Order: sequence, then structure tokens, then C-alpha cells
Amino acid sequence: MATQSPSRGGFTVSASFDIESGIKAALSDLRVSGDSLAGNLERALHKQDDTSVAGLLRDELNIVSEDILACSPAGDVLRALPAESVRTYAAMPLAWVGEKLKVALIDPTDLDVLLDLHLLSGAAILPIAADRDSIEKLIAKHYQGGNGAGSYVDFSASTGKPGAASATPGASELQKPKGPIRLAAKAGDADSPIVRLVNEIISEAIHAGSSDIHFEPFEREMKVRLRQDGVLRVHRTINARSKAEVVSRLKIMADMDIAERRRPQDGRIRMEGAGHGIDVRVSTLPTEHGEKVVLRILDKGAVALELTRLGMDETALANLEHALKQPYGMILMTGPTGAGKTTTLYSCLNRIKSPETNIVTVEDPIEYKLDGITQTAVKKEVEYTFANALRTILRQDPNVIMVGEIRDKETAEIAVRAALTGHLVLSTLHTNDAPGAVARLLDMGIEPFLLASALTLIGAQRLVRKVCPHCAPPPEEAAAGAKGKGCHLCNRTGYAGRVGVYEVMPVTEGIRSLITAKKDTAAIREAAVQEGMLGLREDGMAKIRAGQTTLEEVLRETA
Repeated sequence: MATQSPSRGGFTVSASFDIESGIKAALSDLRVSGDSLAGNLERALHKQDDTSVAGLLRDELNIVSEDILACSPAGDVLRALPAESVRTYAAMPLAWVGEKLKVALIDPTDLDVLLDLHLLSGAAILPIAADRDSIEKLIAKHYQGGNGAGSYVDFSASTGKPGAASATPGASELQKPKGPIRLAAKAGDADSPIVRLVNEIISEAIHAGSSDIHFEPFEREMKVRLRQDGVLRVHRTINARSKAEVVSRLKIMADMDIAERRRPQDGRIRMEGAGHGIDVRVSTLPTEHGEKVVLRILDKGAVALELTRLGMDETALANLEHALKQPYGMILMTGPTGAGKTTTLYSCLNRIKSPETNIVTVEDPIEYKLDGITQTAVKKEVEYTFANALRTILRQDPNVIMVGEIRDKETAEIAVRAALTGHLVLSTLHTNDAPGAVARLLDMGIEPFLLASALTLIGAQRLVRKVCPHCAPPPEEAAAGAKGKGCHLCNRTGYAGRVGVYEVMPVTEGIRSLITAKKDTAAIREAAVQEGMLGLREDGMAKIRAGQTTLEEVLRETA
């Protein structure tokens, strides 16, 4: 018998006969239109609100329905699906039930959506019906950078962690891109779940200030790890069935051969974000369980190339600026890979560039494009090496030359002779400390008297993580080397951003005499300290006392 129910949204559900007719009409239309059952029910039942549709799915088709507004999903649940996909599908992840992901959907009968969610999460989906209003409220609450330990910050649609401190891959402060990152996609690809997944991971990494993205295949999954502040952390996992598609997508974006899986490949991806270009270097490596792909993010807009913001103390900075004012000589920055040497040299070039100065660089590869400076990259396939490039550059009337790295005797000899013939030469060297650079160059075969005459200044550097300013301990604890307590703005690490730790050794007459006499590294270091050089560890301890970093970080980087 027909019964009346309260009016909803201006319409009345008048009788069970009407409901049954509406369901039959919706099912009939489903076979023709291919639309979702919930959408057809809305139309068949005169566009009633979603509460009634969820109720019908529960009552008439025996589909589970819940009131989800009281749910508080944990962080690992919120990270199980890309934020963009959560909004696109109106699919709110609620909890893990064993190995299944419980997800609230307006229409849990939509097999296409369920398949996409399974592909994106790598988990079996346990769908439940919920009304649109409740789903959208939970999405707005948990995917907009809200407060609380379980909140998930959506870097792909925001300016990054609100109020977060800088997290720089090059010792300078990070200016996080605002707005979406635009990645090229072929026509028809934009709606692919794999395309959306890859685009969102890259966008999230850029907005989070990551320097590298690692896609690592294993037997049962692919892990995605981000390097932030020099430390790798797991960002998400991808199911094993999708790892080949993810790798293929990355190789297409980087213009690589997707059919070649036996040999390593290198490529580049070009993107636009926040009004400036972002380059991504891509490298593949064949492994037992598939190809590992590492993306190095080179975001010029994320690095402030300013000497005063690198972290040098006043004396070290004054010595470096004095060396940069000399018309000729050699300035070297030493340290391991990833210590920020190139960023320091770029900052030096940025300081001295002018319309009256011809500055030329040779790099492998060009990391950041600098206005007003001529930059060239080595090309091994055509035998365009550092040495060959230097010979050509010297015929280009340069005032200042930057060599990305001195790796061999030939490059070192040409660079030294350039420094002795009226050119200011800047370069990097892989040694543990500043005095050690002398021994390294002598071992390469450079004559001591030539080296002593060419060198103007040698620096060494490391990068240490900074204490998060949002959860920093009291000043007295910070000065004793304590880190932050951990908050949602620093991913519970207690650190946010990095700062440089430096030792800067001017090559004085006393140091030159030691080089000419072929004295060992210990003698050169002793003389430099007596002349006022602050060692790496001493500079680190000074930054601890200033509350900038911790004893753990300084010991880790200066051991």
C-alpha cells in the first residue's frame, strides 16, 4: 500500500509503487546509457537528494550504507588514494579492514570506479553507500591541509604545507610553487588512472620541496620514496600489477624507449609551475623485479641563489666575497655529492654577474639556467668533455669560468692555467675537507708551484637539517642540541629545511709556501686553523648553539 514520506528537497517520495517503478526505470536506463546506477536513480526519482538514493541502494538492493560523518580516518588510510582521485570520484577512504580499503561512494555499484580505485590503491575495495553531502564534507575536512594528526595535506592543489619552513635541496630557502604543476599528457591520456597517479606524485613531490623521487619495484609492490631535507621517506605504495604501467608512463614523459628494459636510460621531463620552468632528470636502472626510476627535481624557483642565505658565518662569507672580487685565481668548493656545492657556486656567479662581465659555465648537466650567463653542457657521445669545453671557452674571451667538476688531470691542468692567465675559475672537487683538495690536485699531477699560485680560496660544505620552527623546543633545549617535538608541518620529524655547514680556507702566503713545499694535509689544516679557519664541525657546533640544528645532525654529516 502506498505511503507518504516527508518531503525532501522540494520533492515527495509518495509510494512504494513509485519507488519500484523508479528502480526499474533506472535499471533499464543503465543498460542503455552506461551511466552509474545512482545517477539514473536520481533522475528516475525526480532528482531527489542523495540521502534517499543511498537509502534505496541499502533497502532495495541490500547494499551497505553508513552515516560516515563521525569517521576519523587515519593518515595511512588518507594516503591510500591520490587526493585528486578522491575528489574526482567522490570516493572517501574510511579505514583498513584487513587488507581491504573501506571507501564511501555515492554509487558503490559503479564497477569502473571500483576498478580505478583498486588500481590506484593497490588494495581490494570494500565499498559502502553514503550521501554526497557527507562524502564532500569529509573530503573537505581531511584533504585541504586541515589540522590534526590524521589530516592529509594536498600538495597538488595547494601552496604546500601551510606555514611550513623552507626545505631546500641546495642549502637555500625554498619558495614552494603555488598552484598546480602542469605536466604534458597526450590527448586521451588525461583520464587514465596511471596518468593521474604519476602526475599527482610528481606534483606532490614538487610542492613538498623534495629533491628526488624514487620509484622502487619489489616482488609484491612498488614503493615511492621522496627525498626531503636529504632524507628518504616512504610516500606511498603502488600495487605490483601497476608498476610496469607506471614505469612506462614515466619513460614516455621522459622521451625514453619504453621497449628497452635491459639497459639503463636517461631522460628529462619539462614542466611549468608558478610561472617558471621545472626540469626533472630521469634515470632508469634494471633490477630483479623491474626497472627502478629516480627523478631528480631541478626547480630554479625553489632555490634562492643568494650568498647571505646559505648559512656561512661572517668571517667565511667575507673571505669568499673577497676572493670573488679578484680578477683571476681559482675558487674550489669541496664535499660529497648532494652537499650543495653547485648551489654555492651558482650563488657566487649570481653575486658577480654584470653586463661588463663575460661568465661562461661548463656543466654535466646544466642544473639551473641563469640569466645573463652563458652555459654549456658536456656531451660524451660527441667527445665534448670538460677539457675540450674549457679549451673552447678560453677562445670566447671569458672573464669568469665555472667548471662543474674537476675529475681528471687534463681538466685540472687547463683550469689551473686559466686561473694563472687572467681568468677567475670556479669549480668543485670531491674531497672531505678544504685542505684535502690540495693533496687531491697534487695527486692528479698538478705541479705544486702552479697550484700554489693559482689557488685563491678552498671551501668545504655539508647540509644539515634545521630544527622545525613550528615545534621547536625551548631556547635552552635547542641550544643544547634538541630537535623539534614533531608536528604535522614537519611530518613528525622535528626538522624542516636545511642549512649549510662550512669551512672556508683562504689561500694565504703561508698556505702557498706549504703547498710549494708539498706539506701534507694535516700541516695545511693546522696552519689554516691558526689563521682563523673554522672547521666543519666547529661551524656545526656554532649552529647548534644558535638553535638551528642538532648534535645528531652535525655528527652525522661531519664524522
